[in-house]
Amino acid sequence: MKYEAVQIEALDFHDKTFLISPPDNDTSIQNSIEELGLINLPSLRSNGDKYQIICGWRRIKVCMQLGYDEIPSVVYKMDELSDEDCLKFVLYENQRRLNEIDKAELILKFKRLCDLNDNELIQKVLPLFGIGATRKNLERYMSLTGLEGEIKDACYTEKISSEQVLSLSEVDGDKRLEILTRILKRFKFNNNETREMIRDLAAVASRDKLSIGRIIDRISSEIGRSGGKNEFRHALKRLRHPTLSKVEENYNTFLSGFNLPKGITLYRSPFFESNDLEVRLTFGTSDRFSELLSYLSSVVDDGSIEKLLSIVKEGEQ
Repeated sequence: MKYEAVQIEALDFHDKTFLISPPDNDTSIQNSIEELGLINLPSLRSNGDKYQIICGWRRIKVCMQLGYDEIPSVVYKMDELSDEDCLKFVLYENQRRLNEIDKAELILKFKRLCDLNDNELIQKVLPLFGIGATRKNLERYMSLTGLEGEIKDACYTEKISSEQVLSLSEVDGDKRLEILTRILKRFKFNNNETREMIRDLAAVASRDKLSIGRIIDRISSEIGRSGGKNEFRHALKRLRHPTLSKVEENYNTFLSGFNLPKGITLYRSPFFESNDLEVRLTFGTSDRFSELLSYLSSVVDDGSIEKLLSIVKEGEQ
């Protein structure tokens, strides 16, 4: 190993053996190099009269944009570092910023470059990533390597999260692209909402023998172009649970008959996932507090609250 200023033209940019994600622009790296120079040197491996890039693709790209003719680097001879050593370099240098696709691609490189079988990957490689050494975890990450480029690009550009990528990986290819392009790129679903949405889509598709695209068509037609995430979720829930609309209507009708006094607000879960109700009281004096409590006591005594709870329970079924 030695420190060396390597000419740009000597770098082998066609050799992407150890590249795991697109070396996109990084403003923080550019600002750092402009202000302080190249502090963390790229790692290279000499290969004849060319140099193979192990770590530092983004730093090298920034240096080129800043007009560098040569790159200060840490250079190893080919026989000094095995492919497995190089992959560990990549892992340890990037571990904090690896997304799920990066991890999957790196695990696949361990498999191919080091000729490791599944048991060796499970026992030797997964623990390096802090991933539980199970076959299920290995299969989960291997499934990510087969994802379409559109999904990987959406993750790299932060249009969807790593957790959403994992949820999409459990869906067949044509279906997951429909979900990505027509739902996740349009609405800001969080991770839990994404899992729930995919589960409901799959349930409706299986029950009604419809494609994911047809279901999305139906919902899009119902909510229109102005419909937002909540409208989409409500429409999907109604498809998933046909009785939900009737339950909502019964709930709203019954609640309107309460004539709730000002200062009492009742809340329920949006899709009746829970059979609990939440009561919020707003008051400014102790007398008003007492009045609100008296009203609540009266609707408990006359059975109205029990009736309302029974409607909520119908929605949960």
